[in-house]
Amino acid sequence: MTGHPEPTVITIPDDFPVTWDHPDQVHQTWIQGRQHSPNPITPLTSWMRTYPWTEGNNRGFTAVNQPIKFEMARFNTYAYNTTSPHTR
Repeated sequence: MTGHPEPTVITIPDDFPVTWDHPDQVHQTWIQGRQHSPNPITPLTSWMRTYPWTEGNNRGFTAVNQPIKFEMARFNTYAYNTTSPHTR
């Protein structure tokens, strides 16, 4: 059995610049939230959704002892989310 390949960062195209809130975000796997946000969202919509969804998911993961951290972000007007391993 071979080991897992090392994660690689996908180069961001020049026509899709991303400003990261935190440098560690570049190493996370971000998924566009097409189910709940298939269209661009405003900064206000992003702000109003980020806290309840993030806090609710993370409280739920904690309640069932799942070592997972959920995050949301808005990049270039689209909603994205990520989950990652997390030790408390």
